[in-house]
Amino acid sequence: MQNKSKIHNIEIFIPKFYFNKIQLDLFNNALVYLKKAVFPDTLEVLRGIIKRRIKNEFINNILFIAPSHRSHRTREPLELTQRKMTEYIETSIKIDYNSRLKEFLTFQEKHKKSIQISLFNEIVSDKINTLQYRGNKSQLIDFLKPFFYQGNTVLDLMAGSQSVGLAIKHNSRVITNDVQYYSFILGQAYIENNKYTKLKIIPKDIIKPDPRFKLFQTKFFNVYFTKGQCIEIDNIRATIERIKKFNKILFYCYLSCLLQSLDIIARTAGHFDGAINGNSEKANKRKKKSVYIEFCKRTKKFSTIKTNYRNKSFNLPAKKLLEKIEEIDIIYIDPPYNHRQYSRYYHILETCAKYDKNIKQNTKGLYPEYEFKSDFCYKERVEDAFRSILHLSMEKAKKNILISYTNIGLISKEKLFEICQEFDPNVRCIERNIRYTRQKTSNSKKLEKELLYILSVKNQSWIAKFLPDQKKTLVITSCCKKKTMSERKIESANRYNGQMFNMTKTFVEKNSYDLLIISAKFGLLKPNDKITNYDLRLTNQKQSIQLRPKVVPKLKKIIKTENYNRIIVIMGKLYRTVIENIIDDRFIFLESKNGIFDYLSKLKILNDF
Repeated sequence: MQNKSKIHNIEIFIPKFYFNKIQLDLFNNALVYLKKAVFPDTLEVLRGIIKRRIKNEFINNILFIAPSHRSHRTREPLELTQRKMTEYIETSIKIDYNSRLKEFLTFQEKHKKSIQISLFNEIVSDKINTLQYRGNKSQLIDFLKPFFYQGNTVLDLMAGSQSVGLAIKHNSRVITNDVQYYSFILGQAYIENNKYTKLKIIPKDIIKPDPRFKLFQTKFFNVYFTKGQCIEIDNIRATIERIKKFNKILFYCYLSCLLQSLDIIARTAGHFDGAINGNSEKANKRKKKSVYIEFCKRTKKFSTIKTNYRNKSFNLPAKKLLEKIEEIDIIYIDPPYNHRQYSRYYHILETCAKYDKNIKQNTKGLYPEYEFKSDFCYKERVEDAFRSILHLSMEKAKKNILISYTNIGLISKEKLFEICQEFDPNVRCIERNIRYTRQKTSNSKKLEKELLYILSVKNQSWIAKFLPDQKKTLVITSCCKKKTMSERKIESANRYNGQMFNMTKTFVEKNSYDLLIISAKFGLLKPNDKITNYDLRLTNQKQSIQLRPKVVPKLKKIIKTENYNRIIVIMGKLYRTVIENIIDDRFIFLESKNGIFDYLSKLKILNDF
C-alpha cells in the first residue's frame, strides 16, 4: 500500500509507515539540512522532490513527511550530518545564478497574497512603522484618522515615512509626496503598490557582488557601518538594482526593506547627522548585526494592503506638485518644525536609494551634493513658507487643509494660528500631548504637544449651491433600509433611521428647508406622514419607472403650489430615475463618485458650515 501526499502542489508517493514531521530549510536554494535524522528510504523521495521543484520555482521551505519502519523497534536512525547532507544535495543539483533571480521573481509573481480588509475595522497597516523617523506620526494615527473622511482623495504633501498614507489607504484615495527620494521609494512600496502585500525573502545565493556597487565600502567604512556591513549593503543594493530590470514594483518593495535595515543597524542616535561613539555598548551591539539578516527580517515583516483606489506617490518639491496636480479633497501638510534639515539627518537613506556617488566630505559625515534645504527650517523664512504653501493649497483643496505642527517649533502656536486665520477666519486648532525621544541631558521623557490646524475651504463652488439664500428651497431624499422597528404607524421622518437620511434631516433642519421623501412602497411622503414598517427598496430601473405614478403627479403639484425656486436632490441614481422626466434648471444634485461614503463626507461638510 502507498500513501498519497501533496507537497507544494507536487504529488508524490511514499511508503505507508508511521510518520515523523521533518522541516527542511533550503539555504541559498542548494544547501539543505535536517533538524531530525531520517531513514535511508527517505533519501530517494527527497532527491526527487528537490530536483523537480528547484528547476521550476523558488522554494523558501517545505514540509516533508518522513517514514519510519514499524518493524524497526529500536528506531535508531541513520545519522546524517549537515555537511554530508549538503554534499548529497550539491551533487544532485546544479544552480545557474543568472536564471535563479528570474525564477525567484516568477515565484513572487505566482504567489501574490491579498489581504481582506474592512472599511469599518482596524487593520494591520495602522501598526506598521516604516522608519524610525523624526516627526513620524505612527503614534498619532488614532488622533489624525478621524479628520480624513472615508471616500475622499487625500494628499499627504510632505509624507516622510508614509505612515499617515498607509493608515488611511484602506478607505481613501491617497496621494503622497516628498522631496526626499527615499520617501518616494517608501511611497511606491507601501502606497502606490497595489500588487504585492507580502514579500518572499531573497535567498543568499542570489545576492552577489557587483564591481559597480562599492559606494558604501569606499565612503562609509567605519563611519556608520563596519567593513563587512558595507560589503553586505553594496551587494544587496546591487541585487535589488538587478530586480529593477524584471519588476519595478518589487524593486521599490525590496529597496524599502533595505532602507529600513540601515535605519536599524547604523551606529547612530536615531538619525545620520553623526555617528555615535564607536566603543559604546550600543555601537558594539550594532557592529555585530548582519545586514542580510536584518534585511530578511524587514522583508518578512513587509505588509501593505490592496485597495480599489489608484493611489500615487510623487518625488517633487511641495510647491511644484501643488502647481501641477488636480483638485484634491483634503490636503495634509506636515512640515519640519525646527532647524534640522531632513536631507542631512537622513542622507544615508537618500544615498542608498539613489546610489549617487556625488557626495562631499563633512566633519560629521558624508552628505550628498544635492542636499535639499527647506524654508520651514529657517526662523526668518518659516512664516512666508507657511503663507506660500497655504495660498497654493487653498486653490487646490476642495474641502479641508490640515496642518500638523508642534508647540516647540520655530513659529509659535499663536503666530501660526494668525497666519491660518488669513485664509480661514474659522480655523480650529486641536492639541494632543505626545512623548518624543529621550534626550541625552535628561533621564526622563519630555512631553510636547502635537497641534492640528483645520482649515475649511469655503470658496468651493459645489458648497455655495447648497447654502441658504433668498430662494425657497425643497430637499428631496429617499427612504433607507434601516428603520425604526415599531409595529404602530409613526411619522416617516422618524421611521427612517439610516446614517445618510439622518444627516440629510440635520441639513434640512439647520437651514430651515422643506423636505420630501421618496418611498419605494408609499411613493412621495411628507415628514409628518405616518407609515407602517416595511422592507422594500428599489433594486432596478424597472421598479423606478413603476414608482413614478405614485411620485411625479404629487411632486409637480407641491412644487407649483409652494413655488419652490431651488430643489436639492440627495439620493442615489435609481431614486433619481423616478423623477428624471420633470427635472429642470431648478434641480440641484448632491453628486457622489464613491457611493455612500462621498455622500456622508459632503453632508458632514455642509452640516459643519
